[in-house]
Amino acid sequence: MRRHLDRIHPTSEEVASVKGDDSQPRIEAAFAGHSDPRTNVFALRQIIGDQRPLSALRTDPWRRLMVDLRGSYVPPAPPIVRDMVDQWTDTTRDEIIEQLAGVTAVAITTDVWTSGAHAGHVGVTAHWIHPIKWELHRRCLAVRHCKTPHTGPRLAAIVESVLDEYKINDKLVSITTDSVRVNEAMFDALRVRWPNALHMRCASHMTNLVHQAAPCPDSHGLC
Repeated sequence: MRRHLDRIHPTSEEVASVKGDDSQPRIEAAFAGHSDPRTNVFALRQIIGDQRPLSALRTDPWRRLMVDLRGSYVPPAPPIVRDMVDQWTDTTRDEIIEQLAGVTAVAITTDVWTSGAHAGHVGVTAHWIHPIKWELHRRCLAVRHCKTPHTGPRLAAIVESVLDEYKINDKLVSITTDSVRVNEAMFDALRVRWPNALHMRCASHMTNLVHQAAPCPDSHGLC
């Protein structure tokens, strides 16, 4: 290993003596972008704030932008990105749990989204009123992968795990979903543990269903 490093990845002092062999970068270059955690944090915050995929960190346009802003930039390795996201997730979860500790009633909305790759995800958002300031708050609690088929009991198990994780299983007052049949089955499964919770139907989804069912006398299909 030492002979390989000396021959293929010379140190900065040895570079001047190596002639014509630039087929591989120096080993220091692989870690150059990791020496400044603040740069990685800045880059990751911009990507997440703009709701772009994490793979954007390694694209040429983003690399050039970071070089212009910070002077130099090497994208963080995927394990570093995962660790940073995990740390932020844990911190954010603790902050939300602390905010919900003083709340007596929480309503949630939930929906299922399927990506172009046919990967299903369940989103759960909490809504509550600040007990002193009477301000409406809402926070996304989780976006969890859901295996197919998307059955009512399977969706209910995911929602239940989120409520337990955020310690609001004794504060649930209502669940808002769209009107697809699987959500009816999910609520029936959740009703066993939360018999007093209300099932609210999404008004926008109901309006859309009414609009689709309305007759359209126009020959062009316009109502």
